Formats: sequence, C-alpha cells, structure tokens
Amino acid sequence: MRDTSYRPHEKYSTGKRYESNINESEHTAFGDLCAVSGAQNEQQCSFSAGKRTAKFQTDSRGWKTSETLEDSDFVIVGDSFLAALGGDGNDAQLGQELKRLTGKRFYEAAHPGDPGDYLLRIDELEREHPRGREYIVMIFEGNDLAVKSKSLAFSFKPYQPEGNPLIFKIRHKLDKLIYDLKNPPIAKLLSIYLESERLQRLRSTHVAADSSSTLRIKNKLHAFGVNNQLVSRDPDISLPKSMDPKEMGHIGKNIKCLVFIPTKYSAYLSYRDTFERHPLLRNDFNNLTKTGIRVIDLTPTLRKAARSGNSDQDIWWTDDTHWNRYGIKLAARAIADDLKCLK
Repeated sequence: MRDTSYRPHEKYSTGKRYESNINESEHTAFGDLCAVSGAQNEQQCSFSAGKRTAKFQTDSRGWKTSETLEDSDFVIVGDSFLAALGGDGNDAQLGQELKRLTGKRFYEAAHPGDPGDYLLRIDELEREHPRGREYIVMIFEGNDLAVKSKSLAFSFKPYQPEGNPLIFKIRHKLDKLIYDLKNPPIAKLLSIYLESERLQRLRSTHVAADSSSTLRIKNKLHAFGVNNQLVSRDPDISLPKSMDPKEMGHIGKNIKCLVFIPTKYSAYLSYRDTFERHPLLRNDFNNLTKTGIRVIDLTPTLRKAARSGNSDQDIWWTDDTHWNRYGIKLAARAIADDLKCLK
C-alpha cells in the first residue's frame, strides 16, 4: 500500500487513526475522483489537478495536527476534510488557518471516520486532558449524515465523569462493560449484516459511490461524485443517532460548536438551502442549539465563493471531493467571525 497509494492517507492509516509521529513531505498523485474513475496516473484523468506535495505530520496519538493538546485553546474533531486530504498539508488545515485569524491554538484530531468516531475521540482526549466545552465537531454532508428512518444503530450513554480519580476509573470500566453487554458479538454482527443489506438495497440512490460526472466551470473541467450529488438531494437523511443530544451523554457538554460542510455539488451546483435539501436537519440543529451547541452552516459562505465571477480561485480541487486551502480559508473566516463559537 505504501508503494501504490495515490495519497499519503492510505500509507499511514492504522485502524481509525494514523501512525504516530509521522513527519514527512508527501505526494498526492491525484484526487479521489480520479481514483474513482479508474485512473492509474494523472495523464489518464482529464480533470486532474495534478500532483501536489505537502507536509504530512502526526503527533504521538496518531492525529494529523501541528499543535499539542495541552497547549491548545480548542480541539477540532473531524474526518478527511479536517485533515485536508485533497492534497494540502498541515499548514493549510482549518486549525492553522483559525490560528492565523484568532491567535488561538487548535488541536486537530483529524482522520476519516464518522460522527460516532468523533465523539469517541472527544471522550478519549477529555479523559487524558480535561478541558470542558472547547471541542468543535466537523460534519460533512457527503458521508456523515444517515438515513434515520432506515438505519440500525446501537448506542450507549456514558456515565457523567466524577472528580474522584478512583470513581472515575471505576465508572470508565463500567462504561465499557455496559457497552459490551448491550452490544454482544452476535448483535454487532447482526447490525453489520443488516446495514450491509440496507446499503445494497439503496445502491440505486445515495450510496452509489463508484462513479463521477464532469462539468466545465469557468473554463475548467470539474468532477463531481455521483454519491455526493445524490446525498446532497436526499430529503430523508439527517444527523446520525450518535449526534442526538439524548444519546451523547456527558460528551455533549464538551462540544462548543458543530460546523456543517456542504458537498462540492451543494456548493457549486445546487440552488436549494440546507433545510430545503434536508428538512430533517432543521430539528437536529434546533435540538443541538437548545443544549448550548452552536451550529454553523458553511453552505452560504462556500456557495457564494464557488459561484463568484470575481474570483479565479477554486475552493475545491477539480479532481477531488475535498476542498483546498482557499476553501479552508473561507471556512476559517466564517467560523472566526461567529461571535458565539470561539468565545
């Protein structure tokens, strides 16, 4: 895999995080949409943005970040959008852009995953270095949403942390014991099987991820993932069960903001706002707001820039589902300007 991967993410992933203490100058051969189209090199991909080289750096915990947990003011958790896996390196990640704008430090627990993984990261980091409500969760429209009415999800509510270290340790063990009792191997296997069956049934809708379409925008050929196009139009999806305030337990009290990132399709091609595309999200966002979690929707900001005739800069890679450093700069500005998120 190290010799044949088209981007460093595949080389360094180990489980649900990266290998620790990586500090390399790495090459991205082409974007993920080129890979989806079957290209073996950039010459075989008509919409390729070309090779790009960037710093790939992880800490001792295996997160792609440039800051230390202990010295940071906020922690951002998210997937490949946070990790800038379209080809930009650590210096262009959201946390570094926010640092340049605000002077604050942002630790980034960046690795592809789902919202349930993000909450587990918060729980893990909070146990190592308690910090309270200083976490920002990034939610990507393309693969972090769920078909709520059809999905099967097992969840548990963690115990509230205690000040006494001994009680904290005992309850941590109880958390794991209760989770294992509620989710025995046969139940986990059944859940995986049923989810697999559901995805197979829905392959004609928003889970068909193995194709892309192209469109010329500002005299440049852009690719759009069919999966992301269908997700962007699906009225039946919402936040997954793990992001329900009733299910997050004490972890929800650590989340300061939730940032919603639209797909490339929603930014460049859709004319409907977020709630027109996904009506169920209105209730989800309202429930989060009631618990004190600030919700920031980046759709208006990124859509305005994507369609501006005054800018020659793309905010997404032409050959990728990920934004580039210009899109990240816009997102950082929108978050920094929000008076309720970084206070």
